[in-house]
Amino acid sequence: QHAGFRYIESDRQIVNSALPYERDRALCDAFRFHFDDDASPSSSFHRRLAGRCAEVLADAGRPISESRVMELGCGPGRTVLELARLGASAAHGMDRSSKAFQCTAQRLLVPGGRLRWMNHLEGEFVEARELFAAEVGVEEEAA
Repeated sequence: QHAGFRYIESDRQIVNSALPYERDRALCDAFRFHFDDDASPSSSFHRRLAGRCAEVLADAGRPISESRVMELGCGPGRTVLELARLGASAAHGMDRSSKAFQCTAQRLLVPGGRLRWMNHLEGEFVEARELFAAEVGVEEEAA
C-alpha cells in the first residue's frame, strides 16, 4: 500500500459498468438531431423519412418486408433503425465516419442499451440526455 492506493489481484472478472456521457460536440449535435424527438413521436424527421420510403416502395409494388435498404450518410443511424423497425428484410447504413454509428451500435443496440450525450444549449450551458433502446423501438431486436 502506497499513498492511499491499494493493489488487489483476483481471479474474478472485473465489470466496469460506467457509461459516461458523450461530450464530443459534433457527436452530441448528431445525436440530438437523430434522437431528440419533439413531444410527439410522429414528429421525428427520421421516422417520417422511413415511413415515406416504405410508402414509395409500396407504390412501386415492392413492400418493405421484401426490400433491402441502405442509407448513405447515415450518421448515428436513426433512419436505418426506423427502416428496420418498419420491417425491411435488411437495413444497412454507411457514413464517411464510423464514429457516430459505432457509438449507437455499441451503446444503444445491446441488451439494456442506452445512449448518453450532452445537448449543447447556449454558450457553456448543457443538458444531459439519456436515451434507452426501448424509446426508439429496438429493445426487442437488441435482446
